[in-house]
Parts: sequence; structure tokens; C-alpha cells
Amino acid sequence: MGTVGVLRVQPGAMNVIPGQASLGIDLRDIDAGAKRRIAQKVQAAARRIARKWKLDVSIETLTDESPVPLPDRIRHVSAAACQACGIPFMEFPSGAGHDAMYLADITETGMIFVRCREGISHNPAEFVEPQDIAAGATALAETARRLAEE
Repeated sequence: MGTVGVLRVQPGAMNVIPGQASLGIDLRDIDAGAKRRIAQKVQAAARRIARKWKLDVSIETLTDESPVPLPDRIRHVSAAACQACGIPFMEFPSGAGHDAMYLADITETGMIFVRCREGISHNPAEFVEPQDIAAGATALAETARRLAEE
């Protein structure tokens, strides 16, 4: 998954060809090797374009987090909790970091996501129905209870 979330052009006027542009690219994958390969392809493409148009390009890596696989046990307990509570669920790989990524160094961790209208999140248009928030909280509480009882 790749996202250009930051794009800055100078001077930034509609009718002026920019003299400088910078962009921030966020690349994520559940496979570290695949992520590294796509980063290399993106960098090679930037250099190739710069050569073609006789431009200067500089590339700076700000972060390079390794993917964190979540334990099967936590995923299975969360799935069973959802089933027991009648909460529809699906498992999917996520490139999201959140705190789970950092806590994984010291303990088992997992993540429970809730539905957002039209799949939009981390955006001013994000909206979650109250019943979906309640379902997520219920799934989390039941998962925590089951883990505590193990």
C-alpha cells in the first residue's frame, strides 16, 4: 500500500510551473522484503524521471518500520469473541502501525477495527455509526475477558 499524503510545490500558484516540489510517500506491506523492493522501485523511478527532465532529486527515508505479525492466538481469540457476541467480522492484513506495533516488542498484541462509512478513515469525512462503535467495544471487552481467563 502506498500513499502520497504530503505534496508541496513552490511557489504554489495555479499558473506557475513549480521550481521545487516535495512529496511524502508512506509505503506499507506485511512482507518486509516486498516493502523494500517497492521502495527501491519508487526511488529508481524518481531518479529516472529526474534524469529524463534534467532535474535534481533527493530522497530521504524518514522511517522504515518492519511489519509486525500479530499472533495467531490473539487473532483466533478475537474471532471467537466476535462469533460468540454475534458480531460480523473479517480478518485482513493491515499495514496500520498504531500502538500494537510497539507493544509487540514486549507482549502479544492485536487490533480490532470498526467499520467506517464508505471505508474512509483518518480523514475529516470519517464517520462511524454508534452501533459499530458499540460492537467494537463489545468485541474488545469479550476478547480481553477470554484472554484473561486463559
